[in-house]
Amino acid sequence: MDTDNIVSTIARIGMYKLTASLGPERIERLAKLGIGMTPHKVASAVFQEQGFNLFKNKKLRQEIISSQIKNEKTNFQKLFSSSENIDSSATFNWGKNQSTREFLKIFDVQLEEVFVENETDTSHQLLVKVDNPLFDYQNNIRCKLHAFLQDHSQKKIIAHMPTGTGKTRTTVEVICDFIRNNVNERQPIVIWMAHSDELCEQAVQSFKKTWKRIGCENANVNRFWGGRGKQEYSADNLKFVVTSFQSFYSAWKSKDDYQFEYVNFLSRKCGLLVVDEAHMSTAPTYSTVIKHLCNEKTKLIGLTATPGRHHVNADNSETLKLAKFYDNNKITIDATITNNMNPIEFLQNEGILSKIERTRLESGIDIKLSQKSLTAISTFLEIPKEVLSELGANTKRTTEVATATFDLAVSKQKQTIVFCPTKENSIDLAVLLQSKGCEVRAITSDTPWHERRKWINEFKEGHIKVLTNFGVLTTGFDAPNIGAVIIARPTASIVLYSQMVGRGLRGKYVNGTEYCTVVDVIDNIINMPRISQAFTYFDEYFGKSK
Repeated sequence: MDTDNIVSTIARIGMYKLTASLGPERIERLAKLGIGMTPHKVASAVFQEQGFNLFKNKKLRQEIISSQIKNEKTNFQKLFSSSENIDSSATFNWGKNQSTREFLKIFDVQLEEVFVENETDTSHQLLVKVDNPLFDYQNNIRCKLHAFLQDHSQKKIIAHMPTGTGKTRTTVEVICDFIRNNVNERQPIVIWMAHSDELCEQAVQSFKKTWKRIGCENANVNRFWGGRGKQEYSADNLKFVVTSFQSFYSAWKSKDDYQFEYVNFLSRKCGLLVVDEAHMSTAPTYSTVIKHLCNEKTKLIGLTATPGRHHVNADNSETLKLAKFYDNNKITIDATITNNMNPIEFLQNEGILSKIERTRLESGIDIKLSQKSLTAISTFLEIPKEVLSELGANTKRTTEVATATFDLAVSKQKQTIVFCPTKENSIDLAVLLQSKGCEVRAITSDTPWHERRKWINEFKEGHIKVLTNFGVLTTGFDAPNIGAVIIARPTASIVLYSQMVGRGLRGKYVNGTEYCTVVDVIDNIINMPRISQAFTYFDEYFGKSK
């Protein structure tokens, strides 16, 4: 607020009128104090004494408006076009209204600067509202995780939340509570472990945002993945380390003494380990890294939307192994929160998740699986590469997928993501769509990180209409504006299928879409359950959720 500008504007009404406003006795006293009796000095005294309350005087407002109109150096003729409307412009009631707002424009002052809300509440009870609070279902999980951290008899737990419902945000709130509760000389370190750049950076940004809001002191965060952090290890006030399985394992096995010492330092100091996409925990390298990081005091939290490792009607031994790895201890959203509804359906009704409109694309491509391929699907939960390559190389199939994509992205104006069977196919599809006038980018594991991030941001802003991809964007990719998902990548895995569909599940209540179109290419679904059923498909292997 420019006080000098306010005083100068008031001073223009002249000495006589200012003297009348202040009173002869005050003027005489100020003169005896040696204060020069100029219009600016007197105006300053008036504003010092009365502040904005002096503008309650309608006659004074008339004089100020009149002086502004006569002053050719000002632009207020636009506000009060002529002396004819001075009276009507000045005779409003002073207060929180539009007329007062227009009058204050003379001084370049906002109404809110004058009428500041009274922050003093002397009532016996008041409501203090939280900025950006958790949803009830998120807070329900937060409370359960907090109880787990306080229970010395439990060491491991897996938190089961649907894709798109804020697993990262919810868990970071728990992490911040944990750090604040353990601020001492021997403070443990929290380590977040994920398998992709996107998931790692998502955790960093979520912690940064949350700690700024509720943190108790400055905190160092170490990005320890993809070549980051290896030259600048710092244990000074280190509270949060984000790493990938690959980077940690590589440093642990490194012949570099500095890296080896750092990972062992983390192992000694790890008080809480969070494993994102926890259904991957029992893979050999992953389980080795997790066990190395967990000392006798470490608490382990796994996060997943799909707590299982097998597909429909297949061998369940890997899922049983995962359940045992986490001590058969799983939490999920209480039925009391969801009104006994399936969690997916409840969150769709609440607008937190999008409602799904599913269609099938008749490609007409007949892929006959050999016994070897069928065995590979049963054993590895994945379609063999030779089958994916055959589908990706089929020009008829690619053309039909391109036509469906163009219709959704251009004709129906839906931000669209396409999951392709091969890297080459994702590029071919992008080239074909681009030739038709559709703004599109192909993202694969070979796409440099900075380009990937740039294109994803442009997609979120709507400048790019389609992202085609292979091997990425199933996790750690959050674009609420996705209106269509095309699954042209065959999979036998409920986990992978749920992750792909989940990219389009951000609902209208969280700045997403009310409906998301999911297009299943008919040769890519092998006895898949509905997405709502997929959420609860693995419940029986962990026992009843808490």
